[in-house]
Amino acid sequence: MRPDAAGRAASGDTGAAGIRPGDVIEGRLYLDVPYGEKDEAKALLRARWDKPNGLWYVEAARVTTEQAARWLP
Repeated sequence: MRPDAAGRAASGDTGAAGIRPGDVIEGRLYLDVPYGEKDEAKALLRARWDKPNGLWYVEAARVTTEQAARWLP
């Protein structure tokens, strides 16, 4: 994915399977986390990296949209 000036994925980019930040697939809520904020997302939300799709995600059942709002489109 191509990052924008803030280090986020460009809004038109999707993961390998067409997944976009904000999608919930198989219990995973996908996020738009800039590289510089990855450690914070991991610490606060237990975010994990989905390498095949090139996106960060959290378990949707464990996190509210309010908690993840900073990294949602």
